Amino acid sequence: MKFKKIIILMITMLILANSFIGINISMASSEEQILTIKKGTEYGATIKENNATLRFVRTYYQGNGGIYPVYCLDKSKPGVSEIDAGQYQVKVTDKVTDLRLWRIVTNSYPFKTCIEMGCDTPAQAFIATKAAIDIILYNKDFSKYSSMNNDGDVILSTMKTLLDIANDETIQPNSTDIEITPIHEWRFEKTSGKVYMARAFKIENDNLQGNYTVGLRGHVPNGARITNMSYIDDTEFLVSDRFKVLIPAEEVTEESTISIAVTAEVKTMPIYDSIPINTEEDYQNYLIPGIKTELGTGEEAIPYEPIGGELIITKTDTETKEKLADAIWYCIIIIQIRKLYFKVQ
Repeated sequence: MKFKKIIILMITMLILANSFIGINISMASSEEQILTIKKGTEYGATIKENNATLRFVRTYYQGNGGIYPVYCLDKSKPGVSEIDAGQYQVKVTDKVTDLRLWRIVTNSYPFKTCIEMGCDTPAQAFIATKAAIDIILYNKDFSKYSSMNNDGDVILSTMKTLLDIANDETIQPNSTDIEITPIHEWRFEKTSGKVYMARAFKIENDNLQGNYTVGLRGHVPNGARITNMSYIDDTEFLVSDRFKVLIPAEEVTEESTISIAVTAEVKTMPIYDSIPINTEEDYQNYLIPGIKTELGTGEEAIPYEPIGGELIITKTDTETKEKLADAIWYCIIIIQIRKLYFKVQ
């Protein structure tokens, strides 16, 4: 009985292995990150809310290829700027789905220069961004804000611009959907002495980064392959590369489909929430920018079937080799590939 169970388990593993071939998903943009939130410069008084002077302290982290400002998401809790240690670690968690916040952050420093934002300094850019985010988070009234000096004038003007951007629903993140497009129909191709049904494909998404990975899902015919355009087996390609799917000709005996799946990093500039870790108190979580890509995916079920052919029979004179009038038979025949493949040159 024990031996029988082992056999069943081995068969199950083989079936599962055959159901998903060649995928090696990169989750670079979604890996768990631990970041240290640090306290930076404390800025002077520039703007008021309801005649109360507002205080701003720059908070930031270093990582993901740069130094990025962060913004607290819960002002009811103590944060980095209020803690003697001046910093603590957070774990990056879920993506922030409020597109108003996403629009503000991705149109602020450092993704936009200070000049592009209408500011003269990074300090003005940070304060304007922080104040605009607070207005969204706590449903505040922009008309209640006032300037205290020239810096304040610039900050209020930038805040107004950012809030207009926040509510512009025409501004949307880049799609993570990847299209898989056939380049030609299925056809016979011969490589390494074996005949295959072959079809070439390309992928389409204007914001792909780096390489993409290809795999076959579901029921995969025996001997099916993913190759580059030179018939070299591979599953990872440059975004500009095309790839082929090859099915041994003798395996194509009836109509079916083969599912092709692709994954790649797509530049979407997502923003993330984060939670404090290794702290004794309940501190603030922070909005984390700077992770520039998300995992994009695409999948397409591609139908295939035995390739048919045309047969034209012409009767000719055996001596003159001339075609005899009204002696042409024209018919269309469907020839199973397993009977035809060995004749293909």
